[in-house]
Amino acid sequence: SFFRSFLQCLVSIDSTISHSMAKETASASAEYFEAHKIHQLLEKIVGNLVKDKPSDPLQYLSDFLLKLQREEDQGGCPSLDFGSGDAINFLKRQFATEAKENVLSRDAFVRVLKTCFGDQECPQEQQLQLQTIFSVFDRDHNESVDLEEFTAGIRILFRGTEQEQIDFAFDGLDYNHDGTVSVDEFLRFFKNYFTAKSALNGAKLQRTRWSAIEDHLRRVFRATDTNSNGSIDLQEFRAAVQRDPDHPFTIVWQSFKPPMPAK
Repeated sequence: SFFRSFLQCLVSIDSTISHSMAKETASASAEYFEAHKIHQLLEKIVGNLVKDKPSDPLQYLSDFLLKLQREEDQGGCPSLDFGSGDAINFLKRQFATEAKENVLSRDAFVRVLKTCFGDQECPQEQQLQLQTIFSVFDRDHNESVDLEEFTAGIRILFRGTEQEQIDFAFDGLDYNHDGTVSVDEFLRFFKNYFTAKSALNGAKLQRTRWSAIEDHLRRVFRATDTNSNGSIDLQEFRAAVQRDPDHPFTIVWQSFKPPMPAK
């Protein structure tokens, strides 16, 4: 039977470790098994197989391990090192849980990244950061993020260099992917930004408020467009965010500082 074969496999592995491996290697293996709680996991699997006697043991094992992983995930992101492989894989599993038709809505995306905070409340400033990150991840600007967009964005967000993050933020503003940011694209992005900011305060972005912001943004755009050709290219974008910490463009790329739990 499968169960007998499974037990024989475990016995064979144990025998091989005991008789064939050098003492140092066996000790290192035992430390590895203990560190990853493999002994406890095997005991739990065998115990449940004996108790439940499933008709399809392989499917049972797959479902059982998935259940254990989900229980572990409920504790939040597994490591404060958000660039670790475990943390990134955790976020991908959260994507699979929250996705509808293989895409995340804006609200679902925010819920996924909020898992970085565990049981802690996500401060308003960081909620706005997550909204901004969504806007940059949404490469085709259809108010949803698919797995390809999510995976590419997560890599840049948690593992990218500063230069990669700046370039990725620029691409998020370049709605039509022509290599430049027009004034319309610039205003469109920041109208979404300030609309989200107002919503977090329980209000709507008033027309008069937006009109004042728009006037300011148009002046900033003209000042940033150093060659006066009516658009911002990547070099002008880089220069703006690296020179001026208060530039609106800096808001975009600063959002690519990985979200951290409040202390």
